[in-house]
Amino acid sequence: MRKKLNVCVLYDENIIRVSSEKDLIELHTLSSVPVNKARQDFAVWLFLPIAMRLNADLHIQGSGTNITVSNAIKMSQIWSMWMPSHFNDIQISFDTILPSSLSEEYQEDTLCFYSGGIDSTYCIGKRLEIYKNAPWLLTVQGMDYSYTDEVKFNHFIEKTAPFVDLVGGSRFFIKTNAYHVYNKYKVNTKQSHVSHIFALAACGFLYTGYFKKIVIAADYRLDQQFLVFPWGSNSATNFLFNDGVTSLITENDNIGRSEKIPFLMKSDEMLKSLTFCVDKKSRPHNCGVCSKCMRTKLMFLAATGTIPDIFLEKEISKNPFKSFNVAKRSAQAFIADLYYCAKNNNRLNLIPGLEAIMAKIKNAKQNKIFGFFKK
Repeated sequence: MRKKLNVCVLYDENIIRVSSEKDLIELHTLSSVPVNKARQDFAVWLFLPIAMRLNADLHIQGSGTNITVSNAIKMSQIWSMWMPSHFNDIQISFDTILPSSLSEEYQEDTLCFYSGGIDSTYCIGKRLEIYKNAPWLLTVQGMDYSYTDEVKFNHFIEKTAPFVDLVGGSRFFIKTNAYHVYNKYKVNTKQSHVSHIFALAACGFLYTGYFKKIVIAADYRLDQQFLVFPWGSNSATNFLFNDGVTSLITENDNIGRSEKIPFLMKSDEMLKSLTFCVDKKSRPHNCGVCSKCMRTKLMFLAATGTIPDIFLEKEISKNPFKSFNVAKRSAQAFIADLYYCAKNNNRLNLIPGLEAIMAKIKNAKQNKIFGFFKK
């Protein structure tokens, strides 16, 4: 008989506890927006990667829509085809199936995920420029910042406040241990980061109905998604996060990260609020030394010819690619993005070693392709 993962949801003031027999995921909310307690569709997205890893059908002890059921089943089938030794296709069920058009009064408001990084800052800033109205902003604590590290997270809030004030929207937060639980099941692999989209989607869909659209910035341009495939947040599956009322929208998959840099230079508030460092000791400041800070400095240089004063260490090292693992597809995508940005802007001379490392990646890929055909 096929295994079944039974999940229940308990609401306790500002804490939502979602549990199976072996795991408890907590979502601590800090928001003026009410959580939708009428449906538990969000719990499907929260536990879906665990159920796919366990090869267990997922049952939510609560209510949800048929659209969530069919989309989650399709999602599991796609991931099981993409990563057959890692994920399995499963069935989804609720105690009660509710129509997607419930009697509640749904809003037209938009919710945007905001991390302080280049992608989300560009996405929100561009939306404000185009639509002239301030979206709601949601930041999830538990991935870049530990869900128990209040001190660092409060520093992050302070650093990003100028941009939030510029946008003029309302901001709220969710704290979760979901990533800690996902690590237990090794949801992510050395090449593919998968877990983030499920945790984020679950947090967003806590407010299903209040927001019609939940917007997430694309991690990669569409063509780059083919290079880093499979990657958790992507244009091929993100649209399936849809319960019939609220839907997840992926924006800016037509533009690479380096192409976003000039827009960010338009505003001191956007620049000064940027935080992307992977050095936990330096966060929320940007150390300027870690691999992510180094590659961001190179992007600014390739896109604009200058490096803004947003790094603790502004200088570029003599061997800026030393810490890059070019065997990783995500690193290859970055280097290609950087290379063509510098080439298109006639700035290859500003980044010594870039042409050589790009040639190395191209040759490795060419030999791999030829080797495949020889077989």
